[in-house]
Amino acid sequence: MTRALLLGCALLVSGCAVYHASPLPSEPDLRASLPGWVAYPSTGDTLTSPATTAQTSEQAETPASPAEAGPRPQAESEPGANRTPTTSQNEPLDLAAVATLAVLDNPDLRVVRAEVGVAQAQLESERLIPDPTVGLSGAKTLSTGPGLANPYMVDVSLDLGWLLTRRARVTSTRAGLDQAHLRVLWAEWQTAQAARLLYVEVTTDRQRVALLEAMRALFERRYEQSLRAYRRGDLTLETAGADLTALLSATSRVDDVRRNLDRAEHELAALLGLDPNVRLRLAQLDPPATLSDAQVAAALEVLPRYRPDLLALRAGYASQEASVRAAILGQFPAIGIGGEYSRDNGRAREVGGSVNLTLPIFNGNRGAVAVERATRAVLEATYQARLDDAKRDVAVLATQQHLLLRQAQTLDDNLPELARMANLAADAYRAQNLDALSYLNLQNTLLDKELERIDLQQLEWNTRIALDTLLGVGAPPSSRAPLTRDQENTP
Repeated sequence: MTRALLLGCALLVSGCAVYHASPLPSEPDLRASLPGWVAYPSTGDTLTSPATTAQTSEQAETPASPAEAGPRPQAESEPGANRTPTTSQNEPLDLAAVATLAVLDNPDLRVVRAEVGVAQAQLESERLIPDPTVGLSGAKTLSTGPGLANPYMVDVSLDLGWLLTRRARVTSTRAGLDQAHLRVLWAEWQTAQAARLLYVEVTTDRQRVALLEAMRALFERRYEQSLRAYRRGDLTLETAGADLTALLSATSRVDDVRRNLDRAEHELAALLGLDPNVRLRLAQLDPPATLSDAQVAAALEVLPRYRPDLLALRAGYASQEASVRAAILGQFPAIGIGGEYSRDNGRAREVGGSVNLTLPIFNGNRGAVAVERATRAVLEATYQARLDDAKRDVAVLATQQHLLLRQAQTLDDNLPELARMANLAADAYRAQNLDALSYLNLQNTLLDKELERIDLQQLEWNTRIALDTLLGVGAPPSSRAPLTRDQENTP
C-alpha cells in the first residue's frame, strides 16, 4: 500500500510544471534606426543616404520667392542631407512601407499579440479533464484484544458535472480565441492607418516649412533693406516697423509649423518603435485616389464579413452564445461518483461506491443564466451600434471627399495663373517698376493659396484613410476570409 502511494505521488510530481523566473527588462527596447536606414541626432534632420546627398543638398536651397518654387511644392525640405550617414539606402520610405513597418514593429501591438497567448491557454485549460479527489483516513485502536487492528479508509471521487457543460465551454473559449486573433488584426489595421495619418502630417508639414521659410527669407531681405534705408533717413519709422512686424509674423508661422512637425515626427518614430531622435526620410506624397460611390456601396454591403473589428464582435457574440448554453446546461443536477476501500478494527475489509446529485431546487443556476443572457443582449446592441455608426460615418466622409476634390480642383485650375502673375511681379519689382508693398502682398497671397492647397491635400488623405479604416479597404488578407458557420448564425 505504501509503495503504491509513493508511486502515485512520484507520477503526480513528474507531470507538474516547473517554475522558471522571467525578469523584467531593465532598459527601453527602442531602435536607433531602421535596418538599412539612417538616424541622425534630434536636430530636425531626416533620414537620407549617400546616393541622394548631393541631390537633396541642391533641393534644400531656399528659393528667392514662393513664386519661383511653383504653385504646388513637390519636394520635401531635407536639412540633414549634407551630413555623413552611417548606413545607406537609395530610396525613401513610402506610405505603404511606413504602414507595414508600424504593423511589424509597434510596441503596443506586441501587447495585443501576447493576449492571444492568454486566450490560447484558456482554451487548453477548458479542454482538460478535472482531477479526481482522493481521501485517506485512519484511526488508532486504543483497546487491546485478539484480532484488533487500526482501521483506515481510502476513497476516490470524481465530479461529472463538467461533462454537461464541457462542449459549450470549449466552444465559447474557442470563439474567444478567434476573437483575440481578430482583435489583433483590427489593432494592426488601426496602427497602420495611424501611421499613414502621421506620414501625411509629416510630409505636408515639411512642405509647409519649405514654403514658409522661403517667404520668411523674403521678408527678412525686405526688412534688412528697410532698416538700412531708415538708418540713412530715407525711410520712415512706420514703414520700417511694418516690415519688422511682417518678418516677425512670418517667423512665428514657421515656428508654429516646425513645432507641429517635431511632434508628428516623434509620434511617428514612437509608432515604429524607434528612438525619439530618429527622423525618417519620406517619399513624395501624391494626391489620393477617390473612392467612387459604387465602390463605397459595394464595400458597405460586405462590411460585416470583412472588417476585423466587426468579425471580432461576431466571434465575441458566438462565444457568449455558447456561454448562455453552458449556463442553461448548468441547471441540470450536478453528478458526482466515488468509490471507497476500508478496513475496520476487526480486520474486516469493505469496498463501496457512492453517487452524489445536486438538486436544482432553490438556485438552479437561474442567476447565471440571467447574467449570460443580459451580456448577450449588450453584445448584440454593441454590434448593431457599430454597424450603424459605420454606415453613418461613411456617408459623411464620402460626401466630404467629393467636396474636397472640387475645392482642390478649383485651386489647381487657378494656382498656375497666380504663380505666373507672381513671377511677373518679381520681374517688375527687380526692374523697379513695382513697389515693394504690392510685390510682397502678391507673394503673400500666393503663399496663402499654396498653403491652402497643402491643407486640402492633407484633408483629402485624412478623409481617404478614414474611409479605408471604416470600410476595411486594403485590410490584411487574413482578415478577409469568409465567415465560419458559427459566425454566419450570429447577428
